Amino acid sequence: MEPEIIEEGSDYQSTIRHRNRTENDNDQLLRSIKFEIPSFEGSLNPKEYLEWEAAIDKYFQWFRLTEDRKVLFAKMKLSKQARLYMEAVDNDNFQRNFTPIETWNELKRALKGRNMFQELIKINCWTNGNVTHKEENQ
Repeated sequence: MEPEIIEEGSDYQSTIRHRNRTENDNDQLLRSIKFEIPSFEGSLNPKEYLEWEAAIDKYFQWFRLTEDRKVLFAKMKLSKQARLYMEAVDNDNFQRNFTPIETWNELKRALKGRNMFQELIKINCWTNGNVTHKEENQ
């Protein structure tokens, strides 16, 4: 069977050019949209975390990122106590020879982990200089 020869200016070629132009226009439109993604500081209010997570999820729906870039972007949006908490999780994973967090879902699980809010309370106390006697002995 011989390959089909497509003539210059054929309907097929114009359809492909139109599709490519539309995809480029869509990509350009997406790049022009500005999203204001708040940082998550490590609030002890779970509602604030869930709102932050939902905002990040919406961002990832608009912009197709690889999983490693999603993790880097989300970590970049952590600040203060939340950043300290994630650094501690990453260090703990490294010291135990666990695989690092590689996906957005893994990062969400780590952030929603049962220990996060307990650790954030400790970090809040340490950063505010209010270490209790009980925490000093741990």
